[in-house]
Amino acid sequence: MRATWRSPSSVFIGWIRRHKQALMPKSGTRTRQWTWRIAEKSPLYSVCRRARQWPFVHVSFSRPVASGPHKRPNRRLSGSTVSKAPGQDMRRTIIAASVAMVAASSLAPSANANSYRSDYVVSAFGLRLASTSFQSTITGNGYTINGTMQARGLARLFTTTKGAVTAAGSIGNGAVAPQSFDVRYTDDGKDKRTTIAFSGGRVASAENMPAVTRKDDWIAVPGAELSGVLDPIGAMLVPARSGGEVCGRTIRTFSGALRADLKLSYLRTIPFSATGFKGDAVTCTARFVPIAGFNRSKREINNMRDNGRIEISFAPVGQTGLYAPVKARIVYEGTTVNVTATRFEQLTN
Repeated sequence: MRATWRSPSSVFIGWIRRHKQALMPKSGTRTRQWTWRIAEKSPLYSVCRRARQWPFVHVSFSRPVASGPHKRPNRRLSGSTVSKAPGQDMRRTIIAASVAMVAASSLAPSANANSYRSDYVVSAFGLRLASTSFQSTITGNGYTINGTMQARGLARLFTTTKGAVTAAGSIGNGAVAPQSFDVRYTDDGKDKRTTIAFSGGRVASAENMPAVTRKDDWIAVPGAELSGVLDPIGAMLVPARSGGEVCGRTIRTFSGALRADLKLSYLRTIPFSATGFKGDAVTCTARFVPIAGFNRSKREINNMRDNGRIEISFAPVGQTGLYAPVKARIVYEGTTVNVTATRFEQLTN
């Protein structure tokens, strides 16, 4: 079976689509049926008329009847189901932004060694899907970040995804310059990895394990498009003198395969509070513009470009002149993923 590269957290949208099939018993098993109406508890249910059409509203749960020998239904997705799941490339793009957001928010430049901590939750339909924790160390003009993430709550029924990310780079002259990016994760027992190395302001090398699937209509990334780009973590660090300067910019990103732009535009300013922070956050809309590194016929990429909606809220990191995300909302094909900071603070100075 051919392995397919997936992002460390793409499964947290994928399981929403696949969980009903995963929980249904095999043919011939006598079962009792229950209806689980979790979506009715979500605020999204009352404000969206399409809620009753969501597959998550009415989920049939089954188990063997006590009388007679019956096998317990296999609730774990098969490898073939995972590798052929629809939209996995787009889910990679969506959630890579979420992972990058929570990791990047730990950073701030300083002439002294500082430590920062940020914790986040990833949720959909009012349910907690994953938790993340990142700690960074800043020495002079350089930074290193170490983070972990894993499935939480109901998501653990459908995936065993967990992973770790390490990134390093420098900050100076009002810009972020990444040096390395390495994310390793396990998805249903299969090891995956993406590494990116930078040199002289451009991508020096990038490797995905397993390799990204390339079809006949694959759009290769030109060499010129690998200069002046940011890895998924560095892309979410925004140097700005004030909140008014945060949104009016284009962020050039490279995830190891996909080269895309995020065009930020001001939307609103909101109050936000988490452990270690209380104040205003600037919310930007982020328009997704794929450039290269994907199959031209990929429906999910095209739909995200044409119909997807992304909102990212940035908060100042002390007096450092950097803004980092504290909240994000990503809507794609009827699925809304929320990433929210529960902790956003400096530990040492």
